[in-house]
Amino acid sequence: MPFDEAMHEIFLPLEEQVCDASATVFLSIICVMGLAVSFFGYRIYKVAFAFFAFLVGFGLEALIGSRWINEMPEEATTMKKVIVLVFCVLWGTVAAVLAQRCRESIEKVLGVVFGLFLGVAVTGIMVYALQRPLDSALGASYKGWDQFGGITLGVPLALLAGYFCRTWVKHLVMLVTAFFGAWASWLCASNLLRCAEVESQVLSRHIINLVIVIGLGFLGLVAQILWQPRGEHKVREVTVTGGV
Repeated sequence: MPFDEAMHEIFLPLEEQVCDASATVFLSIICVMGLAVSFFGYRIYKVAFAFFAFLVGFGLEALIGSRWINEMPEEATTMKKVIVLVFCVLWGTVAAVLAQRCRESIEKVLGVVFGLFLGVAVTGIMVYALQRPLDSALGASYKGWDQFGGITLGVPLALLAGYFCRTWVKHLVMLVTAFFGAWASWLCASNLLRCAEVESQVLSRHIINLVIVIGLGFLGLVAQILWQPRGEHKVREVTVTGGV
């Protein structure tokens, strides 16, 4: 089975209303994971930072090694595979160590990237929330306003957000994970409700869905601020006191 078809089957419950047992289990798992990300996103980020750097280094070297092996697949000996595996581990380890040592610089870059995506996301939410009311108010003569307005507002907003968020990685991680986790969780929960044949206008109205996601994301954000790792409150207090 081709890779794209396999991925389509995996995420089919999110794209269509599939209500068999496997889809229900899949949606339930994603819903719980979304809640975990929403309420503990920053802690997950702190723990997984070096691990993700290791995966990036490991994966890059694995791509290079696989190309070398595939040049002559009939001679893909065990020795070649061991060599590639050793260098994959080496690259991953180096990437993890460098990521820890250069964490501040990397986090600035991540701050800019997060800011760009945040600006795009805010624009998308605004267009999503206003699409139906403005479609009805403007009529067919203004068809396509959402694309024009989204690009016109989204590009400068994303650039401004990227600039201002370059030193706010911690808060950005909390913000993004809180609301992304809330969105993923409610998306799966609403699909589960449809599968349970729960009839409600909530599931069909954009504004109400948006309010639910924002409310859940806000709760997750507050929880992350209150439950952030020990010592960070003290470090902040010492920094402020020293500056005074």
